[in-house]
Amino acid sequence: MLWFIIALVGYLLNAVATLISKWLLIEDIPEPVVFTFYIGVLNLLALVLIPFGVSIPSAWQIMISLISGITYAWGMYMLAKALSSDQASQVAPMVGGLQPIFVILFAIWFLPEVITKSQYMGFVIVILGSILIALEIGKKHWYSFRKKHIFTESIKYILLSSVFFGLSYALLKLVYIEQGFVSGFFWTRVGTFVFVIALALIPGNWKLIRKSSNKSGTKAKGWFMAGQVIGALSFLLVSYAISIGPVTVINALQGVQYILLFILIVILSRKYKHLLDEPLTKKIIIQKVTAIILIIVGLWFVV
Repeated sequence: MLWFIIALVGYLLNAVATLISKWLLIEDIPEPVVFTFYIGVLNLLALVLIPFGVSIPSAWQIMISLISGITYAWGMYMLAKALSSDQASQVAPMVGGLQPIFVILFAIWFLPEVITKSQYMGFVIVILGSILIALEIGKKHWYSFRKKHIFTESIKYILLSSVFFGLSYALLKLVYIEQGFVSGFFWTRVGTFVFVIALALIPGNWKLIRKSSNKSGTKAKGWFMAGQVIGALSFLLVSYAISIGPVTVINALQGVQYILLFILIVILSRKYKHLLDEPLTKKIIIQKVTAIILIIVGLWFVV
């Protein structure tokens, strides 16, 4: 199962990229629109693929490819808005826990994938574990149940991000089926680039982008580039895994990413507590360890 190993490495790299993104969104690039813009512009690097098998598909395939890229960018924008106001250990797992639900729904709608009963069981367990790792008695509340605060206010961005990512990945698999990896990857990246250019043209956004460029120091720019290189490599690996494997199963493997993310947060929280803003009480550690066990059990059923 080559796609399993490739996806696993991709998600581990994405955990590191997510942590760097959280740092930057707190300290040096606090505006989600700015963060999303720079990520989207880097998609121009896909131009290097042109000599390696990029073709001009049908108008229908181009439209699907662009929609996949645009919805991915929307997902990134919503994720950045959530990360800018909440803890990485909550936001990322919840997005990843909800995302497979929408991937499965879209896959059932227009993808020829067959999911076994044991895999369905695994999906449910992974999703429950991913959501559990994100739940917390937060200081910023969006929803209350019997006077107990459950979800933080970023839940609206988390839900939107999950829907957009779910649609994007399902369409991405459809694109790869018809076009192959190289051409499909190129045209979906064009869609992401088109989105961020349109985002920059909205009144006020370009001013924020220019202001951030002038304000950010060399160190912040260096961290940003490092994060984006790691994130780009992660996305490339996961995308390739999707092109040769089942998108629904690969999407559920994100649970591994949250395990590593939690471990990194535990290691770094003492020295960089002001950056991470991750409370690690005994109760929360027990909760997250329980969630990790659920994710591992769920992954066993999925694969």
